[in-house]
Amino acid sequence: MDQTKYNTLTNAIAKWIAMDCRPLNTVNDRGLRNIIQIASSNRSYILPSRGTISSQINDLYDNKKTTKSERLLLKNSLAVALTGDDWTPLSNHSYLGVTAHLIDAAWTQQSSTVTYAEACAEHFMDVAKE
Repeated sequence: MDQTKYNTLTNAIAKWIAMDCRPLNTVNDRGLRNIIQIASSNRSYILPSRGTISSQINDLYDNKKTTKSERLLLKNSLAVALTGDDWTPLSNHSYLGVTAHLIDAAWTQQSSTVTYAEACAEHFMDVAKE
């Protein structure tokens, strides 16, 4: 497998793990390795490590954040609304996020994640049931 195809496949795996909130150690699954080897017609393909996937996800996020942030900042917006959200994916870690919303000069709604972070406290439902 050439380097371009390997990079494309690694990027696709990183996007899948990030978008579907899969744990990073998914790349250690023998079944996934088998599926990828069959789909790529390359039995010698070795899945990237957790570290590689983590780095790739960070790069994808930074690229997307920069692109969306530039779009938001370059618009001549008169007002920006910020919303906060908290969620708990399958990993049972709570996250907090901030999203910026605006309507541009063409009356198109724009939204972009400003930041997100893992919450230090327990999830509200865990605290509430006690």
